[in-house]
Amino acid sequence: MTHGVQLADAPPTLATLVTAQFLHASVPHVVANMLFLAVFGPAIERLLGPARFVALYLLCGVLGNVAQISFDPGSHVPEIGASGAIAGILGAYVLRFPAAHVFLRIPAFVVIGLWAVFQFEHGFGALATNVLSERGGTTAYFAHIGGFLTGVFSIGFIRR
Repeated sequence: MTHGVQLADAPPTLATLVTAQFLHASVPHVVANMLFLAVFGPAIERLLGPARFVALYLLCGVLGNVAQISFDPGSHVPEIGASGAIAGILGAYVLRFPAAHVFLRIPAFVVIGLWAVFQFEHGFGALATNVLSERGGTTAYFAHIGGFLTGVFSIGFIRR
């Protein structure tokens, strides 16, 4: 609700920072998120335990959504999906298991590093050219960036 508009039956605005994580734009969106969660999530869940894993996941999702809203408050594109939360799991994974081999036996720091470079390049590129809302499309790059950084910087605190 960055434009002062809220539907009559909508949940409180702050609740949507969490509930938006359980909606997706399309089947490919869900499949991509679930693929990354299936590859990187189990190791982080084993490291943290189920309760702390859920706490990390939701924290990364909420702060990812806050980052997107902060960088693009004028957007009229609905922000939905778990991408910020899953990006946080990637951030935690690359910090804890950088040399682990994933997709085609490629080290995690390469796979996640290339993904992160793409997110930062597209997010800040759209910001620098002042087209975040107009041509930034429907990808919430700053939700990915915010969630990723939250995972990197909070995994040590949540693990304790």
